[in-house]
Amino acid sequence: MSPRLAVCRRPWLARMSSMLSGNSGAPTCVLAILNQHNDFLLNLDDSVYTFHSSIVGGSVGQHTRHSLDHLRKPLELLAAQKQGQDDDLVRYDIRDRHTPVERDRHAAIEQIAQLEKLARALTDRDVARSVHVAFMLSADGHEFQFESSFSREMAFAVHHCIHHNALSKVLLRHHFPELSKSGWTSTDIGTSKECNSLMDIFRFTSEQARHKADKNNKMASAKETVEAQITASPVVVYSKSYCPYCTKTKTLLTQLGAKFEVVELDQVAGGSEQQDALETITGQSTVPNVFVSGKSIGGNSDVQKLHKAGNLEPLLEQNGALA
Repeated sequence: MSPRLAVCRRPWLARMSSMLSGNSGAPTCVLAILNQHNDFLLNLDDSVYTFHSSIVGGSVGQHTRHSLDHLRKPLELLAAQKQGQDDDLVRYDIRDRHTPVERDRHAAIEQIAQLEKLARALTDRDVARSVHVAFMLSADGHEFQFESSFSREMAFAVHHCIHHNALSKVLLRHHFPELSKSGWTSTDIGTSKECNSLMDIFRFTSEQARHKADKNNKMASAKETVEAQITASPVVVYSKSYCPYCTKTKTLLTQLGAKFEVVELDQVAGGSEQQDALETITGQSTVPNVFVSGKSIGGNSDVQKLHKAGNLEPLLEQNGALA
């Protein structure tokens, strides 16, 4: 972890215990995050709300629905208990997808108003109640149950929302830069004493999301570069100048009189990202990685085996790589 990120984390860690020491802090933070989201949506265009981004894996609408679902689960269960129902389990992973909330920002604004009403009706005694929560923590769909409190679950939900708000902000910054500086800033989260730490969490989470988006952008660009390279020449060898196995492969191809292009990943800009892209495309993370007519035939050992079996030269000739 870089020193800058480490420093970023310390203030909210130091204040987290004070924020959660009183049960009243959780509803205050719920209202703060809902108010922020409401203001954001009021200033957002419908087409922007439903725009799907491959960078963050969804739309603002989908991230909004996901965030509100996590806030809604404990709030609605607590409201039901106050009406006499005996249900005692928050199940976060049982949620509807493709709802009006993720397609229509006005539906989201209406749901925010409903949740604000529920949050304002809470007392310290309400949020101090114990509750059980269930999460799917394995690929088989099995749920695990834990004992918690409504105050703790609301804090968890707010923290979860901040992460998805940060992703929505990354979406705007990447696809709609003219909007990214209006309607939603980290200081909009709230200025109450109970929520000061949320601003630090938001900044840290937003930094993580930006880093992830930058990495995804570089990966996408590197993949495009690799795909262009392997289609431009009959034979392409991805190599590193100091690698002895790469040298063996290049020497063999030269001895056979093959025409081939070499990409020295340790000498070109973005070489590390290209190597990651190669692993994504071929499943092979090592070099050399040899392509013939756009298809990987493997590394040095694979090339040597093809040569010993008498199959390498015919393959090169069939694909126009031999003079």
